[in-house]
Amino acid sequence: MQALIAADRPFDLKVWPGSDHYNACTPYIRRVMWDYFVEHLLGERPPAWPVD
Repeated sequence: MQALIAADRPFDLKVWPGSDHYNACTPYIRRVMWDYFVEHLLGERPPAWPVD
């Protein structure tokens, strides 16, 4: 992270207390990750939540 800051590179960091890279699978975290992918990879606005 410090290298990105020193290089003046933009980055996103999401922190979920009590979770690590492998066990972060709560419905909230899954929704936030999918929203991020939709916005930054597809270039579209994520759907409003909750989705029925």
